[in-house]
Amino acid sequence: MSERAEALARQFEAVNDDAIATVEKLNDEQWRRTTGEGWTVAACAHHASSSHEGIQQWVGALASGVAVPPASLDDFHEPNAKHAKEYADCPKTVVLDELRTKGPAAAAFLRTLSDEQLDRQVDVLRGMPRWRIQDVVERILIGHAVEHIGSVKAATA
Repeated sequence: MSERAEALARQFEAVNDDAIATVEKLNDEQWRRTTGEGWTVAACAHHASSSHEGIQQWVGALASGVAVPPASLDDFHEPNAKHAKEYADCPKTVVLDELRTKGPAAAAFLRTLSDEQLDRQVDVLRGMPRWRIQDVVERILIGHAVEHIGSVKAATA
């Protein structure tokens, strides 16, 4: 097992555990507040929890050498806005269930990555330099959760 992959998995688990602890303590009024993204806390927390699986699958494809066309950040605005509307009233139990199932699954996946895979260079964003898979994990899988749970914390402080 790669020591780097293990370290990434542990880092992701810590972020996911923090997300669970953050969501568990929120009351109904806090759950309805608006985050910096302009979404309800419910939608923002669900966005973070539900994204674990999709990001994990994307990283897996990239790590396996599947050519995935690079995206633009603009490509995410419309789907994210749609998600925010759909999940504006998402129950906390749904978010917690996803964090408790999709989080460990993503961590287990990270532990399967080899150092060779973590060093693989891939195109992620159009017009940007290539990233290593390790950078994708740190910036997107882990960073995405940190960013959105940070918004939840800021909105509910």
